[in-house]
Amino acid sequence: MLAQLDCTECQRHVYKIPWGVPDYDERPDGTLNLIERPVGAEPPCHECPKSVKGGPDYDGLYSISNENAMLLEICKRADSPGYVLPDHLQNDPLFAERYAIVMKIIHDGERAIDNDNLASELARLIMGRR
Repeated sequence: MLAQLDCTECQRHVYKIPWGVPDYDERPDGTLNLIERPVGAEPPCHECPKSVKGGPDYDGLYSISNENAMLLEICKRADSPGYVLPDHLQNDPLFAERYAIVMKIIHDGERAIDNDNLASELARLIMGRR
């Protein structure tokens, strides 16, 4: 997740932006190895949504605490089919409230991405480009 990705880590290894997913090399024994960023290759700060001005100076601008990262992970799992929420969370009103907030943010973000993609596609059609 991009909010958890430290800018210095992105400068050292290759990541897929905007998702913050690392690129791996598969070794002959089947293990995965992070791909080192080649010497002289600039990190893609200009593509990163965390980077307001195109550099790692803003690394802490969009960050997530460890507690919220764990909550987000639990919410994602709880939203997947077949996942059983731990007993201590099933009747917890605070968790239910936070779950609703997190899922609204996720769904609003997905809708914004869909709308942006739709707007881009419409613009290409209007301008006669494909």
